[in-house]
Amino acid sequence: MKYNLVNWCEGMYTDSSHFKQSENHFIEMDAKNLSISLGKYKYGLLPPQSDEKSSNQIQIQETVTGSIKICLLKCNAVTNGGYYIQFSPSPEEYLIKTLTPDTDNNASEWSILLTVNPYLRVPYGIPDEKEDPPRHPDVVPQIKLSILKVTEINYQTLDACQLIIGKIKRNGQKYLIDNSFIPPCTNMMAHPSLISYYNKFGSMLETLEKDSMNIIQKIQNKEISSPLAQHIESICRELIKYIASLYFSFRNTGLLWSPIEITNCFSCLAHVYYINLAYITARDREELFNYFYEWEETTPGTFNTRIKNAVELEYDHNNLSLMMETIDGFISTLARLWSKLSQLEYIGQHKESIIISEKIIQQEKQNNKRWNRILG
Repeated sequence: MKYNLVNWCEGMYTDSSHFKQSENHFIEMDAKNLSISLGKYKYGLLPPQSDEKSSNQIQIQETVTGSIKICLLKCNAVTNGGYYIQFSPSPEEYLIKTLTPDTDNNASEWSILLTVNPYLRVPYGIPDEKEDPPRHPDVVPQIKLSILKVTEINYQTLDACQLIIGKIKRNGQKYLIDNSFIPPCTNMMAHPSLISYYNKFGSMLETLEKDSMNIIQKIQNKEISSPLAQHIESICRELIKYIASLYFSFRNTGLLWSPIEITNCFSCLAHVYYINLAYITARDREELFNYFYEWEETTPGTFNTRIKNAVELEYDHNNLSLMMETIDGFISTLARLWSKLSQLEYIGQHKESIIISEKIIQQEKQNNKRWNRILG
């Protein structure tokens, strides 16, 4: 502990430093307790207030001299050390940092770093004119905005009071906020992109379950099933079991899950799929992937890579965009494939047979037209 409790004694001399020490002690204790509950993967942006769309708002402006001004309008977050950042000022109090492009010709990406210091008090509020001496009634923690090259930051060694809240990228001569970057977040409600991913993943889970049931029915309704169909049926059954085990909690509490819990949910789904493929012989597995490729235009190598990427994903709380994109790459490919299979007449049907049957139908129509002309 940096700040200890004051040893109060009756009759001792006291001044404001003693009260500040006591206050600092409890601030530090609260932060440490919160950091323990947050762990390594539950800190970051907090969900927005009910009347707000976002808990983090940054603007970028280019001046006539060519300098770039980064303005922090709002931020509601908690650092990995358990320190709250509650910044929602009036326009004249926005935090502004200037980036001079001339000094960064070789850089193309910058991180926006926010540092909060609760032990450095900044007077705040409107003074009461009746008080003498006059004073601001409140204090707020000092908040500092920094712009650093991405290559200059080691995310693993950030201070307990620091948080990456955004990125800037250079596109030619233009400087833009990187909207694809998702800062560390406490849960899926804390960022609009995470909410979109949650809704997308939830929709694909439901579709995947329905398509799996349709595929099983098609296989069961056919008197003789091929080894290919049996392998697909086995995968479908395992997918349904897994989805059923998490569906209720995902649907009712999923938005409150941390990003690592969502990542774990779909990485495990990929693992279920991967294990079922591992049970199949190499020859049958090759046939299976080639059949998948016939109906979903993702090469076997690409599909296999997406499965492995989702299974072997190493979670990085400071790179949530990559986490969500990796999961999306797998689940979207699988959902498209299963949708195509569920629409087939039977599992094992090939495109060639459909083309041949369509040609036969067209030929029959032409023959009917010709006979109608003769009989007419």
